[in-house]
Amino acid sequence: MTTTAPRTAMLTQLRLNPRHPATGRELANVDGMHRRVMSLFPDSLGDNPRSEAGVLHRVEHSHAAAVVLIQSTLTPDITRLPHGYANAAHRELDPLLSALKPGTRVRYRIVANPTRVETTDDGRKHRRQLSGDHALSWWHRRAEEAGLDLESAMLTREYQLVGDKPRRARRTHYHGAAQFDGTATVTHPETTFRAVLEGIGRAKSYGCGMLSLVPMAEGDQ
Repeated sequence: MTTTAPRTAMLTQLRLNPRHPATGRELANVDGMHRRVMSLFPDSLGDNPRSEAGVLHRVEHSHAAAVVLIQSTLTPDITRLPHGYANAAHRELDPLLSALKPGTRVRYRIVANPTRVETTDDGRKHRRQLSGDHALSWWHRRAEEAGLDLESAMLTREYQLVGDKPRRARRTHYHGAAQFDGTATVTHPETTFRAVLEGIGRAKSYGCGMLSLVPMAEGDQ
């Protein structure tokens, strides 16, 4: 028996045209990419449009071109993209989410912003970016909270996301990003649904937190 996913979702793939003048700027600036992604959704979504449209995104790079993966609960309007900016394709995620059940084995990928709140000697709190084994420990904890029993976990990439706030702020900001890949078994499907739809961790506006799952065929290693 399968469990029905609580909300609809879709995945949109934008294969960016490296020759378009906007793509280089936006790939180098997480604020610019966030604005581009959100420009595909209605302007009337209130104070938290990303949450209202269920938007998460991740930038992936291949030898051919950069790809922006956009997950959302509203259909993005790709006619809002500049002419020649990207080739777009949509895929419904409901069949995937509905097929998950206890014991389903999956391959996963997530780019996350692993952090920990620490207290200094004078009592002040600050958020520390985690890397290496500390980042892997963070992911193990968060995966368990997301209803996943990890079989393998590889920290395949660590890098910095850079953004520029509006000019009046004159402030550049940085976010550590860590990509985790591996295999897992679903233990609590409803919890996993929620993690997929809501994302995991911080810096979601900047391309972190989107959990991608692919069910494994029987006998896959």
